[in-house]
Amino acid sequence: MKKNAHSGTRLSHTRETRSHALREEFRRKRCLSADWIPNRKPIAHLVALALGAGLAHPAAAQIVPNGRTATTVTANGVVTDVHTATTRGVNAFNAFSQFVVNNGHIANLHLPAGTQNLINLVDSKAQIHGTLNSLYASGKIGGNVFFASPQGFVVGEGGVVNVGKLTVSTPTAAFMNQLIDAGGNISDAAVDRLLSGNAPQSPEGLITIRGKVNAPGGIALQGAQVTVDAGAHLVSGDAAAAAIAVNLGDGAEVEMVESGGAIHIVSKGDIDIAGSLRADGVGGGSSGGILVTAQNDVRLSGARLDATASGEDADGGGILVWGDRNARAEDTVLVSRGRGQGAGGFIELSADKQVTVRNITVDTASERGQHGHFLIDPDELVIEQSVYKHGGDATFTADEKITILGDVVINTRQVEEDADPDSLATASTGDSGNITIKAPNIDIQAGARLLSFVEEGSEFKAGDIVLEAVHKDEQAFGLANASAGIKVAGTLHGGNITIKSDAQAITEWTSVEGIVTTALDTILGMAAGFNVGLVGANANSAVTIANGANIVASGDVNITSSSTRTATSIQATFLAVTPGQLAAVYGELTGEAKAEIASGASIKAGGALNVQASSENTLDVSAYSFSDNSGSYFSTTLAIGHVDVETSAEIAQGANIDAGSLSLKAKDENDFAVTAGAWANGNGVVGLAVAVSEIDTAVSATLGADVEAAGAISVIADSATSKNRSSSAATTGDGIASKVVFGALDAAGAAASWAAGKSNQASDRANQKAGSTSGSPVKLGSSVSVNITEQDATAAIADDAVLNTGGDVA
Repeated sequence: MKKNAHSGTRLSHTRETRSHALREEFRRKRCLSADWIPNRKPIAHLVALALGAGLAHPAAAQIVPNGRTATTVTANGVVTDVHTATTRGVNAFNAFSQFVVNNGHIANLHLPAGTQNLINLVDSKAQIHGTLNSLYASGKIGGNVFFASPQGFVVGEGGVVNVGKLTVSTPTAAFMNQLIDAGGNISDAAVDRLLSGNAPQSPEGLITIRGKVNAPGGIALQGAQVTVDAGAHLVSGDAAAAAIAVNLGDGAEVEMVESGGAIHIVSKGDIDIAGSLRADGVGGGSSGGILVTAQNDVRLSGARLDATASGEDADGGGILVWGDRNARAEDTVLVSRGRGQGAGGFIELSADKQVTVRNITVDTASERGQHGHFLIDPDELVIEQSVYKHGGDATFTADEKITILGDVVINTRQVEEDADPDSLATASTGDSGNITIKAPNIDIQAGARLLSFVEEGSEFKAGDIVLEAVHKDEQAFGLANASAGIKVAGTLHGGNITIKSDAQAITEWTSVEGIVTTALDTILGMAAGFNVGLVGANANSAVTIANGANIVASGDVNITSSSTRTATSIQATFLAVTPGQLAAVYGELTGEAKAEIASGASIKAGGALNVQASSENTLDVSAYSFSDNSGSYFSTTLAIGHVDVETSAEIAQGANIDAGSLSLKAKDENDFAVTAGAWANGNGVVGLAVAVSEIDTAVSATLGADVEAAGAISVIADSATSKNRSSSAATTGDGIASKVVFGALDAAGAAASWAAGKSNQASDRANQKAGSTSGSPVKLGSSVSVNITEQDATAAIADDAVLNTGGDVA
């Protein structure tokens, strides 16, 4: 796990990898650094004419310096000009106790000659209800304007901000006092932290945008909570330059230097967006992108986020919306189109826990270049209403579950703007995007539709649809549980359609380390000669095409359900100093792999229909016990293996099947071994080893439906077992095996000699009672192996099934 640099977000490795390049791009652009090149004519008189001429003067602007900077405020009717003589390199500073621009009022912030950044510190909440402009010394719009206030920042409904670039943050009051103290001293380190976006944030810092912000160089908002209300417009890039020109009147033009024109909104709390964010390209270039990331929740409602390129052959920008907890998007439009040969952008809407989507439109198409991509990637995804994706691929992933509710449409077709993309008769204007859905559990409910087709006879290509459920649980010991499943009750209509479920449960304990540890514990007198192990793998995989499901593919339909179960263990006990020695191990494999097409389901494939269920089962458990030469009377070992696995592929009676060919197959591959060994060395009397295997596997492929197939039809059940072995061995006395094993442990003899003496004393007393003075003359080595196996493989075609085929039936 790794933290996201923007908000402390904890992301899974796979999730971070998928979005790494985009997030790194946002990281580089976080502190927007481009400047404005002044326009050809002064505009101060234009803003006055455009916004203030002929109006009764409203209340004066409440712009009050706090004395920490050499700031002067001059009011002339509805226009207030703010100048400062406090500079440090390219930075200029203003400090205010109040900064309020009232409705109908104009405030012009002037950058001193030679400066690029204008840093405005406000003790109270900064409020813009009128118009705020930033001006170079020439009188032209430009400059990087920073507002910092612990109490927050507001742009009211009538508020308009026209600057080169706007950065708003809400640092703590203590940090503000460090940046410029009461004596006017400036901390360069604190300035650097503010400009880089790393200042500590005030919990009371609320940022609310209800009006318009035009900043071609980019916009960055960082607060405890950020709200962009309905009707608000945040615009960067070339579109912002055009908006400023419109605001300031005819003849006003704006030029700027190279800049990405990005929009960043970062919050330590929640983010709510109901307005419009537009990050246009700069100078006819690619978009700088949009970043929205909250440490709590992100909510988009009626929002529009647009990172479309502005110039010919330019790329769309990235859009990343992330919530550390949850994210919700409804009635929202996300756009990042490429122009000409430029590529469409990458859009991600994700959260750490849950994402809920309700009626959103996503567009990452390109006019003539490569389409972009759309990704959703939380723990759990719920799609409540339709998602329209105009070209480009759409990927929905979740760590736990994806549910697509009834009446939801996910559509990746490219059609004319006013055409109905869901209609079979609507002509495509380009290739449809692919739809990919990945989660351990996927539920496509009745009435839901996934559409990536093109109309019949189209020159364009249909998009593929992939549903993939994978769950893997891997343990070093104990029981591994894996469950993966897909249920389709809705409609899938595309090119090639793949529905795949795979569960993998793996427990592998080849306990070399455990053996050494056991031996050392015994030498130290800590072991009791009793060692028991458990390994198991339970894997269940299911694909169900339910009653009412409708799958239509111009290409192939592949439906697979697979399970992998692996349980391996070596359990051993050495050098017991007690009279008895026991090693036992129990291993099991359980579960099913099932692919089912239910009665009432319909599948039509222009190519092949392949339905397969498969299992791969490996059980290898071994138990060994070794008693030394110092008086252990018996060495006993027990190994038990249990397997109960079912693999089935079925097309039920009443299903409607029409395909180029049909392959229905169920298979398993098995490898089973259960081994027990007991060695009682030297004075050992009894060596007993018991190995028990109980194996039950069933494989079935059943075709009960009528089938229309131009090619061959095959129904196959196959079970392949490479090994099914239950074995045991037991010895007593000075056998060769014992000498080999215990010779390797001679170095431990001295450490255990005192315990051996105590054990021999007990042995002598026992022998005296039996009438012997030199140990027992009777030695017993016994081993028992039991293997109970039932393995079935059945392939069947129902007697009343009607098969209309142009090929063979097997």
